[in-house]
Amino acid sequence: EHLVRHVTVRYVRHLKGSDVNLELIAPKEALPAGRGDPTRITQIIDALVARSTLFALPGGLIRVYLELDEQGHPCCSIHDAGGPIPSTATEELFALASYSGAAGARRWTGIEPAVLLGLAEAMDANLTAEIALDEVIWRLALSPATADTPSYQAATPIAAAMVDDSTPTHETQLPPVVNASVLVADDDEVNRLVATGLLERAGCAPTVVNDGQDALDELAGYLDNGGPAPFDLVVLDLMMPRLGGLETTQTIRSAEERLGIPTKDRLPIIAITAKATEEDQQTCLSIGMNGFVSKPYRYEELQALIARLAI
Repeated sequence: EHLVRHVTVRYVRHLKGSDVNLELIAPKEALPAGRGDPTRITQIIDALVARSTLFALPGGLIRVYLELDEQGHPCCSIHDAGGPIPSTATEELFALASYSGAAGARRWTGIEPAVLLGLAEAMDANLTAEIALDEVIWRLALSPATADTPSYQAATPIAAAMVDDSTPTHETQLPPVVNASVLVADDDEVNRLVATGLLERAGCAPTVVNDGQDALDELAGYLDNGGPAPFDLVVLDLMMPRLGGLETTQTIRSAEERLGIPTKDRLPIIAITAKATEEDQQTCLSIGMNGFVSKPYRYEELQALIARLAI
């Protein structure tokens, strides 16, 4: 029931007015418990279903199965209904940089599958892709739960792990996709990959740098002379070498103050923080940041902030 709501609510907007359909097939009996992080599982399933809605052929039926894999592990498989792809695409599906140039190659290339694979491996799950006759089948299989499952990987039925208690109701509408140029500064490679994948999924064009000093270098012309900012939005990790997010924001705001840029026209800045405590939030807002996102990233949270700040 939770998974049906999860899939239906989040993608009804994508399919509204189209002739593409989405179907969930689940067994009557509950699947055995698996081991995994609910947030990571949700991110992976969200992204794979979103890719399927993007590339499904007209009249296609996207099928989402809850089942057991060949090893008897709880598994979710997504059949993308996108038509046949070259058998040689198998080598490119999870490559970090893969540009075959073949027609329709965006369906099986790009950074997002590699990011999702990293998320799966981080919780000891198995993400695979099978090229079938007329579709790609993505499979996420969880490791079986054990008596000594760590607390951060609590044993939980896969259907329940797909969503959390904050899943929106049927009346909830997701924020619109925004075409925005976004500068991201984060010293962690995995976080940069995840942010890039989520931003591209939201229709944004991300530019990624390693720390706050690199971000200031990207903004040098704007900070020296004013005029139109080269980005619609800046996303800064709070803890980075050389220059952290707080210090970077203070430098940006000081330059804007010196240039006489009105508050309403200043560059929107979002903080990335491992734990968004009330104290952290107040600190971010007090120095001129406009919002904050907690790790691990949640697509809806990031998309909502972009839609609010980058318009």
